[in-house]
Amino acid sequence: MNSKSTLQAIRIALTFATLTVVFSCSGAKTPSDTDAVRDFVQKFYDWYVPSSRASSDRPAEIVLRERPSAFDSTLARGLKEDSDAQSKVAGDIVGLDFDPFLAAQDPCERYELVGVRKSGESYLATVRGVGGCENHEEADVDAEVISRDGAWVFTNFRYPRLGGDLLTTLQKLRDDRKATK
Repeated sequence: MNSKSTLQAIRIALTFATLTVVFSCSGAKTPSDTDAVRDFVQKFYDWYVPSSRASSDRPAEIVLRERPSAFDSTLARGLKEDSDAQSKVAGDIVGLDFDPFLAAQDPCERYELVGVRKSGESYLATVRGVGGCENHEEADVDAEVISRDGAWVFTNFRYPRLGGDLLTTLQKLRDDRKATK
C-alpha cells in the first residue's frame, strides 16, 4: 500500500467515525415502543370515532366486527359477552350504557392522544376528546396497550375522570346479570 492509498483509507475511516459521532449525538433515533404505541392508539381513534358516529351499532359490535385483532382476547370476550347480553333484552339496559372507548355517552368530534407512559409490562396512552364538546382539561381515557406476538393490542381502558376501568365494569355487569337470573 502506498502513502497515497494509506492517506485515503485514513480519511475514509475518519469521515465514517465523525459521521457516527454526529448521528449518535444529534438525537436521531429509531422509533421506540412509545412511538409505536402512540401511532397504534391514535390510528385506532382516528378510525373509531368517525365509524362510531356514523353507526347505530353498539361500540363493541363495531370494534369486534372491524378491528378484532386490536383487542386482547380477554377484553374481546368480555365485550362480546356484554354485547350479546344486551342484544337479547329489548328496552332494558343490562350492559354498557356508554361508549367504553371514549368514556362518554355524547362523544366529542375527535379524540387525541396526549401522552404515553410505561406502566409495568404495558403502556398507558392518555386520550382526550376535543371539538364539539365541553373543554376536556383532563384525560377521558387511559388506553392500556401491550405487545402480543409482534402486534399492539388493547387490554383495558381506564377512566381517570369517572374512576374505574372497562374490565372491572364488564365483570360487575356480568355478575349483576347472573344475580338477576
